[in-house]
Amino acid sequence: MKKLIHGDKAGIILLDVLEVKMQQDQNPDEFVDDMDRMDEDLAIARSRKKKHLGNKVKPPHKYAVILQNDDYTPMEFVVFVLIEIFHHPPERAERIMLSVHNEGIGVAGIYHLEIAEQKAYEAAIEAKEHQYPLNIKVEKVA
Repeated sequence: MKKLIHGDKAGIILLDVLEVKMQQDQNPDEFVDDMDRMDEDLAIARSRKKKHLGNKVKPPHKYAVILQNDDYTPMEFVVFVLIEIFHHPPERAERIMLSVHNEGIGVAGIYHLEIAEQKAYEAAIEAKEHQYPLNIKVEKVA
């Protein structure tokens, strides 16, 4: 049994496994012909694999963390959350807070899904600890 492997800096990756059984009475020319057929089959399989998987990898989607206006959460607390959790400078935090206050919603930030969920969770916990009903949503950006 012969295994073809490809070495990589990250470790050894098993690319393809070819089982070659050479019998004692097999002619060496037949063996070479068998290897040529296997090489052709391998080339066909790799081309099908590329066509099947495609060569393009799509980038991950982005998600917006949206703060919604309510009548009970103070503006100062919203600015505090934007500075401490979302790491906005004070001027930008003020602008986002005014957007929340005047338009009803404001985008606190746009992140990959896991980061957006984590930031929304941290903001919700902070609001709950201060007993404010701050509404936070995570929405996929189109």
